[in-house]
Amino acid sequence: MVYLATKDGAVIHHTSPDAMLEMDGIAKPEMEISEAEFEAAGGVFRIVDGRIVLGKTEAEIAAEKGLVRLNEIDAELDDIDRKSGRPARAVASAIAKGGTASKQDLARLDEFEKQAGDLRKERSAILAAGAAG
Repeated sequence: MVYLATKDGAVIHHTSPDAMLEMDGIAKPEMEISEAEFEAAGGVFRIVDGRIVLGKTEAEIAAEKGLVRLNEIDAELDDIDRKSGRPARAVASAIAKGGTASKQDLARLDEFEKQAGDLRKERSAILAAGAAG
């Protein structure tokens, strides 16, 4: 069990009522939860209207999801940059030699640019929504 109480405007927790009494001078916890509930709440507790509330708010959860997606988008953009290097070099080489780039290389670059553009729009929308914190 995990025992929760408020002290000096903060939520404190102990795994035994004796420790709560000895360390914080609190004889009776305000809430008792299982260790599984404690873990499920991510160790996040707050005081709302004088009561202990477990877990994260919807806004905090959304912000975390937004941050995860931003990191995924950044990784995808990095991957696109790596993949586009070969066709970009081929196009530059062809032009430098006075020739024309292959349709295949140009199509690959166009596809990479479309993917990157879509990802940048998604990234901007996440940031505009404030979902990343």
